[in-house]
Amino acid sequence: MRSPDLAVTRAEPCGRRRHGVRSSGGLELVDALTSERSLKGYNLLRSVRGELLARLGRFDEAREEYEQAARLTRNARERELFLERAAGCARRSAPTP
Repeated sequence: MRSPDLAVTRAEPCGRRRHGVRSSGGLELVDALTSERSLKGYNLLRSVRGELLARLGRFDEAREEYEQAARLTRNARERELFLERAAGCARRSAPTP
């Protein structure tokens, strides 16, 4: 069985830009990890998924993932960070008047 940290850490760099093009490869890896029982309550999986969704411009989905990560963590500073990122996604997805 692989370590949750290792699996999530491997997926995150796959979502970075390659030759100026956004990659959804990292998101595909993370999505595959969400079905693993050992990762169900893993807040960092949700935060990485939020980051990858935000990079793809899918801000509503990213906000939901950050909010879920905030609910899952016991660390107050992490919760604050996740909620800040969720708020940033909400601002970016809000229609401009």
